[in-house]
Amino acid sequence: MSLEEAQKWLDEQVIEMDWGYDGQLSSEQIDLILDGKTNEVDDDLWEENHEYIWESEQYLLAEAAEDFDVDKDELEPTMAIDMNLARLARNTNGYTGLDLNIEHDQYWETYEDVEGELEELGINPHDVDEGWPDIPDRDPLVTIKSLWELWVNCCYTGGYVALLNCGEVLESLFKGEKLSVLERGANLTIYNFWNGSGSMIESTIRDHKIDPKEIYNDGAMKYGIQSCYGLGSSEWNGILKEETNE
Repeated sequence: MSLEEAQKWLDEQVIEMDWGYDGQLSSEQIDLILDGKTNEVDDDLWEENHEYIWESEQYLLAEAAEDFDVDKDELEPTMAIDMNLARLARNTNGYTGLDLNIEHDQYWETYEDVEGELEELGINPHDVDEGWPDIPDRDPLVTIKSLWELWVNCCYTGGYVALLNCGEVLESLFKGEKLSVLERGANLTIYNFWNGSGSMIESTIRDHKIDPKEIYNDGAMKYGIQSCYGLGSSEWNGILKEETNE
């Protein structure tokens, strides 16, 4: 057998493994992906697994040299490295948060105090208080009953948030999907991730168009919703989907 055949065989070999801690991405790596810095995650994983890569290369070089009966030193270790970030992303547990950028203060006195919030939520002010303006053409995100339950049970100031399956979100980003709609039925709450306080959980009654930049790593916001609330995955049922022209 020739040296060329040995090198060709070696070039076709792929070093593949489940990268990352315990086959999952770390919180820091999730942050990088959400920021669009996948190249930095590649570099990070390469550095973490440099020793494994080197040992795998040496094993394959020795195998090629023995099987093709050539000198190991004459071969070039050009095997491909399979980072497989998409698989890692899919297998990563936990949740990413969706901040709807709607702030709320439990204490209000006038319509002007909540005017912007009602507009963002698509709520007709007149349905909340008969003395407030009547804007009937709005498309509500939550029912008035849900709105009151969220407000009354909100301990402090907070923002409207939902939680999403982290693996599904990261995998979708790798597929290049434009995540722009939170599907109807997703559970929302008002939550303050600086002190861990929150409100009741209520379901949305329509799809909600969002900015993908509003997605954040729940565990990175000091007091994550899941770690503080401790509720099961059935409560965090938010699904992002691509916007269509339908």
